[in-house]
Formats: sequence, structure tokens, C-alpha cells
Amino acid sequence: MIILEKPFISPYLLKTLSEDRTPVLATDFVRNYAGTENLNLMSEEAFFAYYRETAGTGLYSNSEDSAAWVYKHIPESDLAKSIRAIKDKHSMREVFATLNPSYFFQKVTFEQLKTMDVTPLPKPFIVKPTKGIASIGIRAVFKDEEWPQILQQVEKDRHDYGEAFSHTVMDLDHFLVEGYILGQEIAVDAFFNREGTPVIVNIMEHDFASLEDNSDRLYKSSVAIMRRYLKPVQEYLSSVSKALGIKNFPMHMEMRITDAGEFIPIEINPMRFAGFCTTDIASYAFGINPYRCFLEQKSPDWDTLLQHDPEDIYVMAVIDIPRNLDKNRVHFDYEKMASKLSEVLEVRKMDYRIFPMAAFLFARSTKEHHEELTRWLHDDMRDVITVY
Repeated sequence: MIILEKPFISPYLLKTLSEDRTPVLATDFVRNYAGTENLNLMSEEAFFAYYRETAGTGLYSNSEDSAAWVYKHIPESDLAKSIRAIKDKHSMREVFATLNPSYFFQKVTFEQLKTMDVTPLPKPFIVKPTKGIASIGIRAVFKDEEWPQILQQVEKDRHDYGEAFSHTVMDLDHFLVEGYILGQEIAVDAFFNREGTPVIVNIMEHDFASLEDNSDRLYKSSVAIMRRYLKPVQEYLSSVSKALGIKNFPMHMEMRITDAGEFIPIEINPMRFAGFCTTDIASYAFGINPYRCFLEQKSPDWDTLLQHDPEDIYVMAVIDIPRNLDKNRVHFDYEKMASKLSEVLEVRKMDYRIFPMAAFLFARSTKEHHEELTRWLHDDMRDVITVY
């Protein structure tokens, strides 16, 4: 079963749901979204009656907006309790503190943020919304003198994107101030099955151009990456499962691995895998349909899949429009952007007048072309953006 809500539905997900005749809640958003005419839509009453009456049924969503439907119809369910627990990033930080006791964090309102004296805080540190998406409102602070400019940038994000997402998805009134974790960042798509056992459907390395960078420019998945992280991430998720007691639940988790080899979670997003259409990279990298894995409660055959060529790297890239530009006066050259990589598999254009990004791009990079990924990561993309 699935609930589809704002702001975006992956075309790969739509195709999967149409083929499988998966029960879909008939929300206003779905009814008015192009390409949903072949979905197996169910009314509110029928959808949640079916969920309550069918033991072990999993419920997936493309957006955390869907939590409102769960709270309305099944507020006392284990699913609703799990969503509430995970969506409260401050409470999750307290859970993570039992697994990573040295980690620093505190919760503040935006008004408190504006008057905060940051000089006593250990540098660097991160400021991030307690609920968020697409790196909006997230900033790294390395020096005290940067703080006034950081506040201005966060204020601009509040102005530009405060109405783009519901309060269920993004809260720009409450923030976490937390330690900056140095190390490789990874993004994990996984679910806890009906027994509470973690099942991993993909792991991506999330690369950045610098310590100050917080963009989603480059995610990578490969056999080598999966071999590197699969076992330790499974072990960490087993600890999370024991701490929270969550079952039959999809999630997206971001972590960093320190130089000492410690795995420290940044956040967990409930009910879904990587946002917008990022999780679709698994279909290119491994031939895995992550949506079917959860809905059918099946684990990928990693023993077989990891016998494939470890040198090929599959890429999912988000191309943002710089936030200092007037998006209504921008022209984006998609063809020129795609020419920057040797083997582009798909470009999904976005309405950058509404969303913070211009496109999602999927690509494959063979061993002889790996240097293109470094160039891509550091490319400011000014040659594909024209302001008129």
C-alpha cells in the first residue's frame, strides 16, 4: 500500500505502482498529478479499512506529508508511533546519543538562533531544521565571524522555501545546532521487515566539494561501495531496531564515518527511501526495484549482486539553481549539462521556479572516466545557467 503526496512522484515509482496494481490512497494531489490515471486508487475509508484488516501490510510513501493521513486515520497504530518517534529529530538525537555518546547537539527556535552567542560552541558545527528536505536551511559554521552571514542565508531560505513544503515535511521555525562530523557521508535506503530485521536496498556515498558544501550534487553507488559498508551498516541498524522496536517500516538514513571508523547517524527520514527520486539509482546500479523490495518484503540477493564489476560507479546528481539568483529570470541548458558526463542514463527535469533544483541526473562512470566525477563535483555550472 502507498500514499502519494506533495511535492513530487518519481516516474519509476508510478510505473511500478501501475504494473503491480498497488493500492494507492486517492488524495487530491494524486488525482491532479499527470500520469496517475492507471493507478489502483482507493478512497480514504476503503484504504485505511484495508490497512487495518490486513495483518502485516506495509505502508510506503514518497513524502513525509503522508504522515498527516496516518495521524488522522490510525493515530494509535504502531506505524504512527514509529513515524512520530523518527520525525522528532531532537528525540532521535537522544536515541543516537546512547549509541554515540560523545556527540554534541541542542534544539533551539529560530528566534533563539538569531540571538545565540556561538562563541562558546565547538567549531565547526551544523545548523539544520528539525524537519527538512533538499538541504534547505542547513549551514556549516566554521568561524564565529561567519555567523551573521549564516543567519542571513537561513533567513533567505525561510523566505524562499517556507511555503514550498508542508510543515509535516519541513519546519524552519525550529533548528538543531549540532557537532560537525568529519568523515565520509553515506546515504542508506533500508526497511525494517515484519520481524524488525533491517533490510538494506542501497547505500550511496554522498560527496561534497568542500567542508562548507552541503549540496546534493553527487551521490554514488557501486559494488565496491556496497562491499565496503553493507555489513557495518546492517549491524548499526540492528542496534537502532533494538532501541526503537520498529517493524515493517521503510526509512532513509544519512550517516558519517569518522577516521576512527565510528558510524554516526545524521538523521533518519520515515516512511520513504531517499527523497524525490534519488532511490531510483538502485535500479540502474543493481537492477533492484527498492519499492517492490519493501512492499513485497524481499531482500536483495547481495551475495550474487556483489559479484558484478566493482569498477563501475552509478551516479545520482541534483543540480541546484544558486539561491542568490531570481529563479523567474533563469534559463537552464539541460543538454549542455548532460554533456559534462560520459554516459548519462536519464535526466529528469524539475520546475526550478518551484523547487530548489533544476534536474535529477542519473549516469554511469566506468573506470577510465572516474576523473569526470571530481570535475562534476567542483563545476559551478555557470555555463549552463543564463540570467535574463
